[in-house]
Amino acid sequence: MDNSAGQSPSLMVLDDDPRSLQATLRFLRLQYPQWLLVPAQDTTTVCPAHCRVVVIKAAQLSTTSRQQLNHIKQQTPEALRVLLSSQHDRQVLLHSLSDVQLVLPYPVSDAQWQQLFTRLDRYWALPIPLSCRQLIGLLTLPRPAQRQLDAIEALLVQSHSSNAAIAAAIAMEAVLATRLIQMANSAYLGFVRPAQDIIEAVKRLGRHFILQLVQTLKLQWQLNALVPPSMAQQVQQQSLEMALLSSCLAEHFKLPTALAQRFFMTAMVSQLGQLLLFTPQLQQAKQSHATYNPSALAAALLSVVGFDMDMVAAVFWQTTPSATSASIAQTTAEPRLVLLMQLLWALDQQRRGFKAILPDITLLEAAGYWPVPELD
Repeated sequence: MDNSAGQSPSLMVLDDDPRSLQATLRFLRLQYPQWLLVPAQDTTTVCPAHCRVVVIKAAQLSTTSRQQLNHIKQQTPEALRVLLSSQHDRQVLLHSLSDVQLVLPYPVSDAQWQQLFTRLDRYWALPIPLSCRQLIGLLTLPRPAQRQLDAIEALLVQSHSSNAAIAAAIAMEAVLATRLIQMANSAYLGFVRPAQDIIEAVKRLGRHFILQLVQTLKLQWQLNALVPPSMAQQVQQQSLEMALLSSCLAEHFKLPTALAQRFFMTAMVSQLGQLLLFTPQLQQAKQSHATYNPSALAAALLSVVGFDMDMVAAVFWQTTPSATSASIAQTTAEPRLVLLMQLLWALDQQRRGFKAILPDITLLEAAGYWPVPELD
């Protein structure tokens, strides 16, 4: 974790209930003693320097809470904003996502706290420039217009929902249905015959993978609403080409299904940084002649909205084949995914007529993923 000037990272806890505030603080002090905890019961507490996360407990955000969060957002935009909500109404949570970046159910389990702090550690281990973290923190994503995706996502997270119900909901969203059938019929998954319908595609790909795809599409459409249509179309096409090329590489290397699926999803989101460069916030920031790495921007965005951190690391390192294995190992539990993304990026650059350095492929070779294909 990046601790400026050797100072402990700060975590601010906002809770207007003194008893639950003290209970939360006692637990966090015991489990995470390396963090400096800052309690707050009202909006007068100033967010401290080096604040990494602000946790607010509320059934739903009040006007006062939103004002406090907006003040923190402007003061310390790099701090992750997390809502602990005891109200599990989906619409309430969706309306909160313009003010916070992650939502956890209250009471929070030990495992959920552990996941949050592991995410924080790995996010700050990535050498993302502070300017990129701050710009992502200031970014306000519009709610996606595709309400059908919300319904599909709700079904996917419900353990009692049937595959038939999920398939029926997916059938109403043409873009998602087309992509699922396409992926279910990809040769690298190893199925002998094509998927006959959406239900079979759901069974083949699994709920977790489909949920990731739904979240990716929602994020893409949200960003598309912020940029010129021509640029949105260009980046969307480039993302699709990267994803299809990843399928070819997965088939060539005969990757295990789970790794192939993560590779495909990482390729799908790898170009989001190009979209971010054309959002109003970035265009305004660039007037100060600042430069921003698209991969770093994409990694920062994907991290704060809750994407898999191995995918985040692979997106960050994709354009840096010279990165040392030690640096990569600090940020991911799946270095093969980083290497695959570096290879994918280099091959895509060569395909477009640009010079690109291939990564060190000894790891792939040692794992039996060989040879690296040559472009025609």
